[in-house]
Amino acid sequence: MHTGINRSKNAVSPPRRTAWSAGVALAACLAAQPALALDTSKAAMAKKISNGDPIPKGWIVVRDGNVKDKQNYAKEDLDQNKKLRGVSALCAENNADVAKLVKSDKTRKWGNPNQASVTTIVNLGGGVRKDEQPKNPSHCLISGLTVGQMIGVW
Repeated sequence: MHTGINRSKNAVSPPRRTAWSAGVALAACLAAQPALALDTSKAAMAKKISNGDPIPKGWIVVRDGNVKDKQNYAKEDLDQNKKLRGVSALCAENNADVAKLVKSDKTRKWGNPNQASVTTIVNLGGGVRKDEQPKNPSHCLISGLTVGQMIGVW
């Protein structure tokens, strides 16, 4: 009767490893592979934001003109809840140089750039989405705020 087990003297049994020796082997392997280490630098942690993606809290938005005047938003689209939709602005990380940001927009000459926080917009129930355009790589769209709320964020 064959049991499937080879009990002959010439049979080679698999090597036995204890949990300790396996752990030592794994640690040695990881130590020898620096490429496996996590890169936690700011550049590595930054996620590329593509067109249509939401802009995260902590970023800034910049808009030209008299942003505290209702007339500045008179030609903007409103949704069924009378909230602004697709208000043009520029957006960048919080530590961005606003003067350089404005210069990146080759579609118009800026006169009076005003800065607000994406965090404030999101906390009020609005949102900001990336909308890169030819000659305007930092373009974004603000939506979801009433005119009064929009005036208040600046």
